[in-house]
Amino acid sequence: MKSIKGIALFAFSILFLILSVSSKCLAASDTDYVNTNSKISPVAINKILTVKFNNSLNSNTINNNNVLVQDENNNAININVSIGDDNKSIIVSPTDNYEYGKNYTLIVTKGVQSSTGKNLSKPVRMKFTTVSQIKRQAPITVTIDAGHGGYDSGAVGPTGVLEKNITLPIALKVGEILSKNGINVIYTRTSDDVVWPSEERADLQKRCDISDKANADYFVAIHVNSADVPSVNGLETYYFEGSLKGEKLAKSVEQQLVQATGVADRGVKTDGFYVLKNTNAVAILTEIGFISNPDQEKVLNTPEYQNKYAEAIATGILKYLGMKS
Repeated sequence: MKSIKGIALFAFSILFLILSVSSKCLAASDTDYVNTNSKISPVAINKILTVKFNNSLNSNTINNNNVLVQDENNNAININVSIGDDNKSIIVSPTDNYEYGKNYTLIVTKGVQSSTGKNLSKPVRMKFTTVSQIKRQAPITVTIDAGHGGYDSGAVGPTGVLEKNITLPIALKVGEILSKNGINVIYTRTSDDVVWPSEERADLQKRCDISDKANADYFVAIHVNSADVPSVNGLETYYFEGSLKGEKLAKSVEQQLVQATGVADRGVKTDGFYVLKNTNAVAILTEIGFISNPDQEKVLNTPEYQNKYAEAIATGILKYLGMKS
């Protein structure tokens, strides 16, 4: 009885460790479970790992000092660490993709505490191996949504450049690059002749319907921002709150856009935009600059920079999918 009571009084125990590989998961239910020998494979190079506990955690202890991933040479890997919405889980994802075919160890140290201030009594170690890409029986389908179109010009720049005329060529170029990499691409529009009613909600729903009919895995909407103050500039990418995959995809696309263009990074954000909320696919919406800014309007209206933006968006998608290192 004494030993049973002692186990019950442990600060917290690991309920299970989920590795997001297809629909399978690895479970471990021992109190203060420590396993330095077990090895999990294969793991896609961009997979999100989730460690779940049976008690609430102290969010201040969920950080890169207490949660880390090491490669086979014991070098620390750059990772993003956050606490789950349930306050009982730790979300771990690589800042960049893991390398192909390498061995890694996920470590949760004793520095992690429960919400009552009690430390994990032993560190958790879990080894995993990456592969280049988890095989799929069907190609990945990505819907590319060129914002606005037809009756809806979108935002208008200082010299009269229309948002809809910028988003379309960029969307078509993104699709072209993805297609060359084996992605099944669906467009919500390929010209300025749209096939939906001139009413905003019906317009947006039609875009979602096109994507859902194709059973798309991902939905990427391309827009150009606008502000009342002409000096405002920068890039920002949105995902629907609670979508871990959406967040990961948004971060990958935003990172590539910033690197390729040098435009100010306004960050990755959540929002309830209609197309993010009402499509079945993992969805993001990227605002590739401010058309209200004279300098950005000029740049965005050139084929050279449109190609640069398209290549960055496509690269972000491919990196997220583990198809480009």
